[in-house]
Order: sequence, then structure tokens, then C-alpha cells
Amino acid sequence: MAYFTKRLLQVQYATFHAAGYPIGSGSTESANKVVVEARLKGSGMHWARVHVDHLVALRKVICANRWGETWPRIAARLRTDANQRRRARWHTRHPLPTESPATVPPQSPPTLALVAAEQTAAARGKSMINGRPTAFHPWKRQLCLAGRHRGHSSAS
Repeated sequence: MAYFTKRLLQVQYATFHAAGYPIGSGSTESANKVVVEARLKGSGMHWARVHVDHLVALRKVICANRWGETWPRIAARLRTDANQRRRARWHTRHPLPTESPATVPPQSPPTLALVAAEQTAAARGKSMINGRPTAFHPWKRQLCLAGRHRGHSSAS
């Protein structure tokens, strides 16, 4: 009796029914069956707990026929999150230098052999144009020297 006396405002079923509120848990159980269980409890389905809330939220949007107005916001958030993860990964691979420029020793001047190699490469021509190897590319030169360039095989 003490339980119902304490909750008298919550058990006025006649007033709720007259106002059009559903009485009982039938509609809630039905919504759970249609929205949640239909997607999460299929044959062979397994879900990690961290993904269930997101999936139920998407199912709720679909069942409420609000996909068109909701998806642009979801997609924008997904793009923002992906960009932030990409930037964080980039920064872990390319950390900022910790030494000041004054403490970094100056690089030695290029040697004569290095200068000669660069001049030879410049005189030879570009080895890549528009992402494709040219005849000056080292792989192409090796093929030419082996006699396998432009359809010629070493067996012929």
C-alpha cells in the first residue's frame, strides 16, 4: 500500500487513457522488436557494445522517415572525425622538430661527385613524367640494355 500511496500521481491510468497516452508496455515492446531486434538479432549477427548505440540511433532515424534531413549532419560529422584522425596520424608520423634551428649543425656543401651526378641526371632527361616512367628511367634503361625494350625479348 505504501508503494502505491507514494506513486499516486503516476498510477492515474484513467486520466492518462483519456488523454490518449498508451497504457502498458505493449507499444514500447513492439517498437523495440521492430526497430532494435530486427536489426541486431538476425541469424549469425554479433555486435560489439560500442557500436550498438550508434546502430540503434540510425535505425530510429530510418523508422521515423527522417533520413533525408538527418544524413547530411551525420555525414558532415563523419568527415570531420575522419579528417581529425587523419591529421593526428600525420602528426604522429611527422613530429615537429624539437631542436631549435641554431643548434642544428649546418649541412656540408655538396661534394664534387654529387654535383656531377646531378648534372648527368639533368642532361639525361626526366625519368618520370606525369607519374609514368620515361625511356630515361633506370628500369627502362636496364630493359633496353638487356634487349627487351619495345617488344624485343632476350630469346629472339
